Amino acid sequence: MQQELIDSYYHFVREIVAKGVVYCLKDEKEYVASCISSQFTTEDDEEVGVLAFWSDKEGAENCKQEEWEGYHLSEIPLAEFMENWCLGMAQEDIVAGIDFDSTLFGYEEAPLRLLSSLIEEVEANDVKLTFNSFSSLGDIKEYIKENEPRFVEEWFSLLRIPSVSSQTEHKADMGRCAERWRELLLSSGVDRAEVMPTGGNPVVYAERIVSPDLPTVLVYGHYDVMPAEPLELWQSEPFEPTIRDGRVYYLPQEMFLFSPGIEYPAAVKYMARLVYP
Repeated sequence: MQQELIDSYYHFVREIVAKGVVYCLKDEKEYVASCISSQFTTEDDEEVGVLAFWSDKEGAENCKQEEWEGYHLSEIPLAEFMENWCLGMAQEDIVAGIDFDSTLFGYEEAPLRLLSSLIEEVEANDVKLTFNSFSSLGDIKEYIKENEPRFVEEWFSLLRIPSVSSQTEHKADMGRCAERWRELLLSSGVDRAEVMPTGGNPVVYAERIVSPDLPTVLVYGHYDVMPAEPLELWQSEPFEPTIRDGRVYYLPQEMFLFSPGIEYPAAVKYMARLVYP
């Protein structure tokens, strides 16, 4: 059964690259059909959401039942799926459901791994794609390569701040981290970013209005971290990110949904699109 699922995954990759489109189901509000993952959980054993996609219309139509009854078929161009959906799902800690059957059973994959598979297939077949933010797939890869040191340093500049909200001795660090967030948000292209004082720790607010006619999307998170103790268990300084064997080790910080020891290349690629869309 596992091999069948793996085969269906690579079939999905080949088919959508060949067709240039991905199929999904949407409700009347244009939300993509979703469910709870049966294969993935967070590090805290919390549920992970799944967005369902298909490589053919028939597979999608067969799933228009029960909670998805009344949904309509929709197509997503491959370039848009790679550039916006895969990276967006990674940011939201959502996985992709691949060619689910009518019982909602099928392969599930982390969006960045799916994106890597798609890039390999696109390059292997010399498929030409047009992106909104980049002129080609090669430009995306080149842009990441050229700016990699900057991406890493800006990411590390946040990780180096001991923003431990539960320890009063780090109150000043909380303000420093908030200000650094404001700086990075402004440099990434938001229209407005400010640090707002509160009775406790400051709040960072930022906004970007693409069009007043479009729905508002709220992204909410926290910039504080857990205490580093017990320090004797660390192989390196907890607030000095260290690259060992291709992975970044630092105090667990959930701002980008990364875990300690994330693969270094994946982190760089993700930051490139998250901070500089």
